[in-house]
Amino acid sequence: MSLSDRDAPDADETVDEPPTGPATLVTKSAPAHTAPPTRTLKSFRQRVTSLAPARPAAVPATTGPAATAGLSPNDVIVVQRVVKTYALGDIEVHALQGVSLTIERGDFVAIMGASGSGKSTLMNILGCLDLPTKGRYFLDGVDVRGMTEDELSDVRNRKIGFVFQSFNLIPRTEAIVNVELPLIYGGLRHKGDRRKRAERAMIAVGLAERLHHLPSELSGGQQQRVAVARAIATNPAMILADEPTGNLDTTATHEVMEIFGRLNADGRTVVMITHEDDVAAHAKRVIRLVDGQIVDDHRQGPVQGPPPRYHAPTAIEAAAHHAARSTI
Repeated sequence: MSLSDRDAPDADETVDEPPTGPATLVTKSAPAHTAPPTRTLKSFRQRVTSLAPARPAAVPATTGPAATAGLSPNDVIVVQRVVKTYALGDIEVHALQGVSLTIERGDFVAIMGASGSGKSTLMNILGCLDLPTKGRYFLDGVDVRGMTEDELSDVRNRKIGFVFQSFNLIPRTEAIVNVELPLIYGGLRHKGDRRKRAERAMIAVGLAERLHHLPSELSGGQQQRVAVARAIATNPAMILADEPTGNLDTTATHEVMEIFGRLNADGRTVVMITHEDDVAAHAKRVIRLVDGQIVDDHRQGPVQGPPPRYHAPTAIEAAAHHAARSTI
């Protein structure tokens, strides 16, 4: 308890030496029969302040990669000996067992595994939807340990673009407004700026002619492309896709994977959870999990440059894409 204004001594009044433990209620000068006072009010206040227990501060969301010792500025994801344990009554389930991995900026990584392998748990941790039981996780240089829910929400909105299997579009809302939502949550107040960024994202996924369509007026593949546009509207550090082709037919799957390929070829980092080998073949790197541990990690293409199976647009397609962007 601190001194109130009513109980505070005068500026030249002295008080007894405070105890060496945590700060407690302090009264005015002791009666005359006690030992003489030894410190002034100013030094006493400094002493009380120094004794107050410090609250561990979370790493601020503005911390950059270069500010974190031991990390490369080119590392978007650094997972260090992460363990995740769930308690089911008296039983402990070890979903992840000492997982460590690093993902560089501009990479395209597919994480694979059977049901119960830990891939969904790893995705939740990478997406800041859950925290590890042990170990550390750095996202774009930010250590997420000790963050509050509000801080985690801010990191998710600014640094991660989510794409889900079920699209998660608002049904009675135009496609362009669905894409604007993370910008609204992120605090971009000017409607004109939001609309311009959302339109550019829609053009990037090839839906310039579907801005004002409702989700029910779009095919499954088109809805997923709207979801991808929503994910990139905030220009996040990485795109995190959870089984993005799980609800799509073969044609739509090819279209969506072409979108991911083009985004990665343009320098965006993509991390994708999938159980389909054909989908994983589009990635530059494939990581396999079994029983919460990485059992295979192999590279299919260099970090820099286009991913495997990516077909660069023709000159005519590139010109049309540039023309569409220049109208915004």
